[in-house]
Order: sequence, then C-alpha cells, then structure tokens
Amino acid sequence: MRVGCIGASYYYRQPTVAPPADSQSNKSSGGVGEVLLSILGGLAGCSSFVPDRPAATDGGASDGPSDASADSKTDTGSPDGKNDGPVCIPGVYTDTDFTAGISTGLDQKKIAGSIILPQNWTYEWKADSGLLPTQTAPAWSLFDPASGFILMTTDPVSNEPALQLSSMGTAAMLYYEINPSFNNLNGWAIEWRNRPLTSEGAFGASSSIWVMDGAQERKIGELQGSVGEAISGEAYIMNTTTAMHTYRFEAKSSNFRLYVDDEVNPVIEKDFISGASSNFIRFNDTVDNGDGETYWNRLAFYNGGDKVPYIGPGTYVSEVINSGTTSTNFGSGAYVTFNGSQPGATSIVFESRSGNTFNPDDGSWSNWETVAEPGYLIASASAQRLQLRIRLVTGDPTITPRLDDYTINYCKY
Repeated sequence: MRVGCIGASYYYRQPTVAPPADSQSNKSSGGVGEVLLSILGGLAGCSSFVPDRPAATDGGASDGPSDASADSKTDTGSPDGKNDGPVCIPGVYTDTDFTAGISTGLDQKKIAGSIILPQNWTYEWKADSGLLPTQTAPAWSLFDPASGFILMTTDPVSNEPALQLSSMGTAAMLYYEINPSFNNLNGWAIEWRNRPLTSEGAFGASSSIWVMDGAQERKIGELQGSVGEAISGEAYIMNTTTAMHTYRFEAKSSNFRLYVDDEVNPVIEKDFISGASSNFIRFNDTVDNGDGETYWNRLAFYNGGDKVPYIGPGTYVSEVINSGTTSTNFGSGAYVTFNGSQPGATSIVFESRSGNTFNPDDGSWSNWETVAEPGYLIASASAQRLQLRIRLVTGDPTITPRLDDYTINYCKY
C-alpha cells in the first residue's frame, strides 16, 4: 500500500463541481473542481488518509485528530476579503498491492501487484504449497531421481518459492510425469511459471513441457534466448533466464498457441500435425542429449477445452481508512480513480461505507453504497473513517477484469 498527499498547497472547494470525466481510468493529480488559492499567513501542510490504528493503551498516542477543531479553517485571504467558505486540505489514499485488505475469490499472485478472477484449472501445483508434485493429488511420477538434484527452495532472482531441478553433469533425464486425460478434439491448456538457469540442447530438451494428447504431440522448450515448440520448429526470441516468466499453451485439434506473461496475443500460433497415441505431461529435462537446471514456481493444466474458465465474482475489502477528522467531503465530492481493465462483459464495482468508530461492523456505520458512474463519486456520508469494497465480475467465463490500483481523492476541513 502507498499512502501519499497532494502537494503542500491549500485549495478552496467549489462544492458543486463534478470530478474529471476520465476519473474512472486514470489517477487524478488534484482534487475535484478546486481552485488554487494564494498561500498567505504561513498556510502550509498536507493531510492524507492513513491506515486506521487503535489508540495506544497507555493513553499517550492516537491515530490522528478525532474532531475538526484543528482542521476546520476558513478562507480569510481571498482578494475580496470575504469569507468564501472552508479551506479544503486535499489528500489521497492509494492502494497499489492489495495486501492491507481482505481478498475473497481473487487471484493476487498471477499478476504481481494486481487482482483478477481465478481460473478453474483441473489441476494446479504451486511451489509455495511446500509440496513436491509427487505429494499432490493426483500425484506425479518422478523419473531418474538418482541422476539429478531436487530441492524446494527460493529462486534467487525473483525471490519466489521454487522447485529447483538440475540434471547438470548427469547426461540423463530428470522429469515429472502425469496422465492429464487430454482430449485432442475438445482441446486443453497448460500453464507454468519458471526460470531456466542453464538449458542445454535443442528446444524441448533440458527445460521443457512435453505433451501427448492421444492425437498430437507438443513439446515446448526454453533456451537462454528463446522459447519455442520443438516438433514444429516454431520459436520466439526472448530472454528466459533473467526473470521468472509465465507461459500458457493452448491446443485443440491441429492448432496450438503459446502466450507469455498473460499477454493478449500469442507469441506463437500454428496449425501443425505431428501424431501421437499416448496421453501424458512431462516437465523438466525430458531427453538425454542436454542437461539443465530450472526453477519451477507453478504448473497447472485444464482438460475441459482450450480456454480455461474464470470463476467470479471476487471481492476485495480495504482496510479501515482513517482521515483524522469527521469533517470530510465524503458524499459531496470525494471520488475514486483506478487503473485496470474491464474487457467485454466484465466490470469492476466499487462500494463504500463510512463511520466514526474503529469497528465498521458495530452497527454505527452506514450501509454499503455503490460508488456510481460517471465520476465514481463516493456517496457515503461525511465521517472520520471510510472503507471500500471492490467486486470483480464477469459475464463471460473466458475473460476477467483486472485491477492494478485505486486512489481515493478527498477533502478534509
């Protein structure tokens, strides 16, 4: 979470001015419909929302001003000498990593710093579970374990949990295998996240995913400077070793597509007939002619088609946000901006509630109210504390909305 404030200037608020028209997709650098005043008489300071913290039990600390006495100022420095109204002290609260609140039914790991809906994989193994693939249900079989090095560890580059597999110096294979019950006509998909440290041989050798679906054979391999499908010879130039990457391979009939890091378009798409009768997935070093060492973070597969459905809705509830005063412009101009995407039949719905106590569920807070478009204005009444609830929804199971961050723009007086 990042908490900040807008400058060190004071603004006079025009109470009926609407927020900028583009507020639903971009952060604003200032308040809503505000006019910058001359800074006279030593006016200074900038106040922001801060995370809510209970007062210390020794009575010597608090979470900020509890009333408006120190902050309710009026404009006495206007050119006409008249009292034009309260001075707005602008502030913002920005959440960029979604770690301070509570997520339900959301995927916070696939795209670092963002939230999306989770996918309904038939099977998913993650290194952060602490389990080897042979310890999951269904369990994988391990081939040639005596010839290699196997360790649950942390990738030193990405600092992500990883299964380190090395066949260096063995001239032997080291791989896991499972029967995924793929159907070539219905299609299938497989996704993995890894970083090869060293990869010898051709594509599909020491750091690879080898699949047979009963009709076609596909072998996706990673070298230091490229990733490709070995059977067809198709390749995509990229650096695979300097960072963890997520790869997704979708196949149906004779067609296959390879995606990198959740990009919308595939880096490789091809119709290619290779022929196969077996049904398996093998990953890591699947041939003898080339050794390698790879950090594996995750592997998942889906056997119900070539598009993995998203599951929704999902919800994120923010921490209780303390403005430090009961005199705010919640309900009269405060608004939300955010960065993210809402493709097709997807949506991101913001709701808010406000109150003056630490516990938002004690019965004294307002009910949840929609932060409505256009403008994403906060409807909750003026209060010291605010909380947001964000729902990610999809009407098309093949796509998901994505939220990268959000900002609350407000005034306090």
